[in-house]
Amino acid sequence: MRLIAIVTDLHLGDDFPRANNVDAAKRWNIIFEDIKKRNVNQIVINGDIGDRPSNFVFFNELQYTGIPFTLTLGNHDFYDEAIKYFYRNNPNNDLELYYAEEDEETLFIYLDSLTGTISKNQYDWLATQLRSPKKIFIFIHHPILPVPTIVDTLYPLTNREEIVNLLFQHTGPITICCGHDHSEHDQTVGNVRQLVTPAASVQIQQDDKEVIIDTTKFGYRLLLLRNNVIQTDVIWFEND
Repeated sequence: MRLIAIVTDLHLGDDFPRANNVDAAKRWNIIFEDIKKRNVNQIVINGDIGDRPSNFVFFNELQYTGIPFTLTLGNHDFYDEAIKYFYRNNPNNDLELYYAEEDEETLFIYLDSLTGTISKNQYDWLATQLRSPKKIFIFIHHPILPVPTIVDTLYPLTNREEIVNLLFQHTGPITICCGHDHSEHDQTVGNVRQLVTPAASVQIQQDDKEVIIDTTKFGYRLLLLRNNVIQTDVIWFEND
């Protein structure tokens, strides 16, 4: 059994939550305290941590707890800042943070979409990883499958179609865990299930025509892997 907490879009120190009268650090602390009570095996930080000074405080807090954590980079992150605190060997480790970990049954793939695209090096590496017969989990900041939101319309993963086609060629089930949209979404297309985790800062309503900010709630996702079954639940908090 593995219990994973997925946190995304914290935007610590960023102007975006501040302009909407939201204390992003306070919201992260509420989430973090809740996670620490749940005996999770792993925390996945799914991108958009915040400004550079916030990275130092954030990673020191994570390391102090001793809970294992992994990281993907989003479009508001800084590669050179993140690798000061989190480093993994990968085929292109001077430019991007992508890597894989596995246990007896499952392969966990972590992709880097900081630039809003998946590079050719990453794509080729991903294609090799997908030869595995194990169950596949992909953690990436941007959704790979399209989502009916204004964020996905304006700021999509630019080469998603070729990634989607690659995933559909895989014979087994694939679960994508992502963020970016500042909303919750769950969909399955073919062999691919995509779980969009809501933001730890502020939400953006699921509207594909205009940006509608919702500051009243924030949250994170729990992912339980047990006996070949995936259970997931979003933990919501209202105001702070």
